[in-house]
Amino acid sequence: MKLRHSIYALMLTALPALAAPPALPDQFGNPVALTDFSGQPVLVIVTSERQLRQLQRWEKKLRAQLPGLISMRVADIVSEPKPTQQQVADKLIKHAPAEVSVAIDMDNIWATAYLLDTGEPCLLIFDANEQIVNEFRGRPGKKLTAEVLDALAPYFLTETGDS
Repeated sequence: MKLRHSIYALMLTALPALAAPPALPDQFGNPVALTDFSGQPVLVIVTSERQLRQLQRWEKKLRAQLPGLISMRVADIVSEPKPTQQQVADKLIKHAPAEVSVAIDMDNIWATAYLLDTGEPCLLIFDANEQIVNEFRGRPGKKLTAEVLDALAPYFLTETGDS
């Protein structure tokens, strides 16, 4: 599995750089964009709005291992019929912790730009230059957690080699 992700990472670096998707409103009406985190590596979690609650515990485990982890959450709206943005915002306000901002992607911009199937969570790792360096897909579990931590660890190493 690691070999596949390494090959995929090499393929990503060979592709022309994609422009970061535009800012999207979060559930509080504030714009959220990848460019907000320029100069820092970012884990972007793109999944359907229904699966976001399942990821909270998993994301806390990642943060316990990498306290400086910056993440951006994007709710891909796949429901039919499509709810309004306000309906999605109301649902997120009710179910997401108050400190968790979730960008609402009504037009599936992220899924389209990065060819994602958000039937399962998609995890994208961007370097400090906003270039995608790795992608994972799947339900959070021990194996996926270990793979994501391995991919993120180099971005959190200090000059002495400690994380």
